[in-house]
Amino acid sequence: MRLIDTHAHLYVEDFDADIDAVVMRAQINGVEKVFLPNINAESIAPMHQLCDRFPTLFYPMMGLHPTDVSANYSEVLDDMERLFTDSHPYIAVGEVGLDYYWDRTFYEEQKLAFSRQIAWAVVHNLPLMIHSRSAHEELVEVLKNTKGGGHTGVFHCFSGSRDEAEELLGFDGYMCKPFSREMIAKTSSELYDKTEDSLKEIKEKAEDVVEDLQKKGDELIAKVQSMLNKKEEA
Repeated sequence: MRLIDTHAHLYVEDFDADIDAVVMRAQINGVEKVFLPNINAESIAPMHQLCDRFPTLFYPMMGLHPTDVSANYSEVLDDMERLFTDSHPYIAVGEVGLDYYWDRTFYEEQKLAFSRQIAWAVVHNLPLMIHSRSAHEELVEVLKNTKGGGHTGVFHCFSGSRDEAEELLGFDGYMCKPFSREMIAKTSSELYDKTEDSLKEIKEKAEDVVEDLQKKGDELIAKVQSMLNKKEEA
């Protein structure tokens, strides 16, 4: 079986002691590629080092994680933006987005940083790896403001409801995963309250959603794979 891990932070120091063993286990179990979203300014160097060490396994992204947005976010983004040279190695812009779960101190700054990084994705024709937590309304607001820009991507960290997931999937070229535990529990509870006819209708709708997710996922993977092939040929 061919496996691609689309989101891993294996360059953080927690894996320094056994990264060789991690890589070996991944390859033994059929993992062919691992995509690495960046976190902040400090994580860039170790991420690049890991990619240089295993160039056919690890592929980097570039972005500023929303929980790392601070007062100097603009300067950090300036430095990151300079890394997008003509020969840059990045397969996506990430990890980016909004997170108001822990702290809302930099509420507006997070939105500004997210908008700016969406622009990177459009300019460089790269997908987005989006993190969203306790920020659904704000996330939709930012995306709608740039909806016509031709950006695509994955809603990686998602903790909203089923209705919110469907709203996000209304943006062309996006897929949403994983669904939150709360959303699964709520949906399961609702199912038990339905009649047999309603359950059949919900099942059919769920199958349509799964088929749509699979289609969008295949399209996104094909796009990334095409980019990787071009980079390998270069």
